[in-house]
Amino acid sequence: PEAWSHDRMASTLVAVATPDTTLRAAKFYLDEVSPGQLNDLLTRVGTRVDPTRIVEYVRKRDALPLIKGYLKAVQRLHSSVVNGALNELLLQEEDLEGLKTSLAV
Repeated sequence: PEAWSHDRMASTLVAVATPDTTLRAAKFYLDEVSPGQLNDLLTRVGTRVDPTRIVEYVRKRDALPLIKGYLKAVQRLHSSVVNGALNELLLQEEDLEGLKTSLAV
């Protein structure tokens, strides 16, 4: 949409969003507007959304590579779902150093 602005949307979510609103925004990004900017949106909102719910939704859409940066950013929360998704991506990419680092976190 021409009237839509990623920066405005992300700024608004950071300022006022609830976890459910943020999850709906992530779905909107992935399914309708801008899948390429989903990682940036999620990284900006950080823990305002349940990472497990995000991973489950994005995994169903077979789009985990789009949120790799977000997964790395929230890995410190020690979620088995997040860690599993990130490690899965690193294995697919044959990134053994990245996998080694991920397992050490």
